Amino acid sequence: MKRLFSLVVALLMVFSLAATAQTPATPYIEAPENYRSWGADNTPKDFDRTATSQNGMAASSKYEASLIGLRVLEAGGNAVDAAVAMGFALGVCEPFTSGLGGGGFMTIYLADQAKPVFIDFREVAPGASAVEQYLDDKGAFVENSSSVGGLAIGVPGETAGLLHALETYGTMSREEVMRPAADMAEQGWTSTTYYNTSVGWGYQHMVDEKNEPTALGEIFLDENNLPPEIGTVVNNPGLAKALNLIIEKGRDGFYQGEVAQAVVDAVQGAGGVMTLEDLANYQVHELEPVTGSYKGYEIVSAPSPSSGGASFIQIMNLLENFDVYEKDSVEQIHLLSEIHKLIYADRGQYMADSKFVKVPLKGLTSKDYAAALAKKIDMTKAQDFTFDDPWTYEGSDTNGSVVVDAMGNMVALTKTINYYWGSGVVAKEYGIVLNNQMDDFSFDKESVNVVLPGKTPLSSMTPTVIFKDGKPAMLLSAPGGAKIFTTLTQLFTNVVDYGMTAEEAIKANRFIDIWGSLEYDAPDLPQETVDKLAAMGHNMSNKNGNRFALPAIIVIDENGEKSGSVEYIDEGVFLDGCALGY
Repeated sequence: MKRLFSLVVALLMVFSLAATAQTPATPYIEAPENYRSWGADNTPKDFDRTATSQNGMAASSKYEASLIGLRVLEAGGNAVDAAVAMGFALGVCEPFTSGLGGGGFMTIYLADQAKPVFIDFREVAPGASAVEQYLDDKGAFVENSSSVGGLAIGVPGETAGLLHALETYGTMSREEVMRPAADMAEQGWTSTTYYNTSVGWGYQHMVDEKNEPTALGEIFLDENNLPPEIGTVVNNPGLAKALNLIIEKGRDGFYQGEVAQAVVDAVQGAGGVMTLEDLANYQVHELEPVTGSYKGYEIVSAPSPSSGGASFIQIMNLLENFDVYEKDSVEQIHLLSEIHKLIYADRGQYMADSKFVKVPLKGLTSKDYAAALAKKIDMTKAQDFTFDDPWTYEGSDTNGSVVVDAMGNMVALTKTINYYWGSGVVAKEYGIVLNNQMDDFSFDKESVNVVLPGKTPLSSMTPTVIFKDGKPAMLLSAPGGAKIFTTLTQLFTNVVDYGMTAEEAIKANRFIDIWGSLEYDAPDLPQETVDKLAAMGHNMSNKNGNRFALPAIIVIDENGEKSGSVEYIDEGVFLDGCALGY
């Protein structure tokens, strides 16, 4: 989707830079020069995104959010306090990826309880939802009906989920944790290279056929109806008003009263069916995480309604049946490709919301099942795979941020509004961009993931915490849709099998076999390797700078030393995130 607008983005950036300069302003947090993705002449540049620490560490896709998380830790808050503060902050300064109009998952480990917790605050289908709403009179899917407009919007869960985490497992008040986000929405944040470009990626939602600004454009375009110029300050006072109401009233500040009414009016005005009752009835769920192991590491990750955790563990179980081949060799890439095809086949057949469908999580994550699947792989040629039968083994599992505090508490958080700028619908008075998560359902009536009232659409979000010998060892999280877990498993093996640092693991070549092709972002991959893989039957696809997912990682060694890093570039655009420690 992003690529469809690449030319438009390039032109918009040129026009934006040429536009009349906006009135300078000071943002709530001003990134120092060494944490900026742009230079003095607004040209893109990279910066050091890594950190080490003996105490706490926060890593996210925005410097501002990482700093807010770090400040919470330094003030005595625990990892949950910091993660929630970062979550609300990210919804302000990256409104194109997450926010109050979205939802997500959180995996929490509290050292004094020694028991991981998984919180599901994903969006759900409104009560009046039906698959027929997305089909024409011949039963064919209506293009864009689930991705643009009111019918694309699921009932948002972010406010409820973050507050549940804070009130159940945090130590600070709403005022302490949310104030930075509310003040940043009011005072503003800086338009970066990535922010400017992301507004361009959503430009089709920002203006109408007459090139006049839509409700979304009125909030996020500049006075010339263009993406805000790099280096200028943008704000969202409506969102500040909503955040202040949540600080004052808690959950009721979003799910009841004036904000709820504004959300419903926006949804119904765009042709959707969400009601005030849908919002009032939204429920957060605490679920049992899926667990697995790999070479002495314990993996704790996301259960259904995410496919991410089970798929992560499946991949690692399969890898245990093979040698560790040389990094980026023909053998290693071929093996990854075949494993990915096996996992995606099972994912499409079995994974859905387990509150509505029985999902064979134990079978899917069984090492015996993985051993049976491994026998299908031929190391000399590429094959096509269909789903197998995990039921036999059932007796035996959009932005990401990670944080660890000095006590060893850990949180991996992944949340999203789905596509860039979600449904394109905004609750204008409160600056809330609304999700298009209904697009994650299937509209095949025979699918386990078919849309039903109150059902959660299938997700691939994979917030993961990892232990070694019972001690915290790693945190992983990323946006990236169906490519999340295949990316995160590569980061994990980069550290465990190839001895990479957090930064090296992030920057390493990536591979994924999905939708009929072996996609790779590997600028130094020899053409000879590509040719050999093609000769084995792989449909090679060079993605050239598309990183598939944008992860954050913290690695903790046996002495408690933390090292963290985040993704640095995607689609040729330098990103804004970093790890910060104390």
